[in-house]
Amino acid sequence: MAILPYPHRLRIVVVDDHQSSIDVITAHATKMENVSVSLATTDPFEALRFIRQNTVEAVFLDVRMDVMDGLEFIEQLADPPPIVLTTAYDEFALKGYELEVVDYLLKPIDFAQFAKAIHRVEKKLFGVAAPTVPIEERADSRVILPVEHKMIMVNLTDILALAARRNTTEVHVLGQYHFLDRHTSKVSREVMDMVVNRPFGELVDSLPYPQFVRTHRSYAVALDMIAEFNGGFVKLFHLPQKSFSVSETHREEIKNLLSKENQ
Repeated sequence: MAILPYPHRLRIVVVDDHQSSIDVITAHATKMENVSVSLATTDPFEALRFIRQNTVEAVFLDVRMDVMDGLEFIEQLADPPPIVLTTAYDEFALKGYELEVVDYLLKPIDFAQFAKAIHRVEKKLFGVAAPTVPIEERADSRVILPVEHKMIMVNLTDILALAARRNTTEVHVLGQYHFLDRHTSKVSREVMDMVVNRPFGELVDSLPYPQFVRTHRSYAVALDMIAEFNGGFVKLFHLPQKSFSVSETHREEIKNLLSKENQ
């Protein structure tokens, strides 16, 4: 399966006939280091021209606009980029998904909704299948990990990867958001490495499959965090500098899991 290279930034277009709604989305975008707003406009015709002439990774599109219906907007594009519909109404949801919309956000849109939509856009661009268990259903799932002399509760969706370390397990976990630039308010998730006082096999077996999958006798990763799969290794979102080995035993399994939703 072909995996696109990870771009430095996702270039997005925001189209809404209410400036206040545009302001909310652009404000969320400024808080993410991997997102750049290429165009924000109340004019759908301007957006159509821009998308046809420029490279765009995603469009955040209002459904109900006076000049042009959002769904009509999509149909004007021969090869539309990933679309995220935004609206205060929910009657367009079914039709939106028939058009293979990546996500559907009900206003008012908070930062968590926006960030989740960006994550889905990334997965669509990289050709990674959606996780078998929907993110919405997993958001509050947690696991208690023994670290040193403490018990730490961690969201399953924050766990990136696990590695065997003798009788313990090294776990790469997403930590808190922190500011990259106080002037622009851009934030990033830090990645923390913690040593968990449980054997690797025992810990991995306690986590839900295929949300977490072994790539090697010494490694396991979160399936929906895979950004690149190149046969002998995988790379993950948030950990671009690290590669995790994929043994022959697990290559076909991972390939099938990643391609399952794209067949």
